[in-house]
Amino acid sequence: MKRCFASLFAVGIMAALFVVGCGDSATVSQPDTAPPLAPVVLGARGSDGMVGIWWRTNTEPDLAGYHIYITQAGQTRLMNRYPIQNNYVSWVEDATSTVELYVTAVDWTGNESSPSATKMVNPTRDGQDKLPVEGLDHKELDQPR
Repeated sequence: MKRCFASLFAVGIMAALFVVGCGDSATVSQPDTAPPLAPVVLGARGSDGMVGIWWRTNTEPDLAGYHIYITQAGQTRLMNRYPIQNNYVSWVEDATSTVELYVTAVDWTGNESSPSATKMVNPTRDGQDKLPVEGLDHKELDQPR
């Protein structure tokens, strides 16, 4: 009885696979391997031990969010992913050395874009770098700690 059930089960699976794969209505879905476009950075700045970067929001329908990378003293750290947010502000440990920032876009499948342009900012504690490097003026960097 068990052997008969196993044979019927195998025949049923084979029949199901044949029916699903045949006919004009069958749709074969290819895995998503296309990454989003690289984000376009609009500006970056540093001030009083903080760094910030902002970018143009991507328009891909499967966009999950962004990865923000900070490089300081030769070490690159991946910061948290921010869903559909177009700016990032963070404290840095060493406010005396230049920081490099760049952004990548990530889709729901996990495909990651090429990096955006890298922006270099100086997060000096004395506030000497309060003017935007380019682009928008972000007030959150002007707030006292």
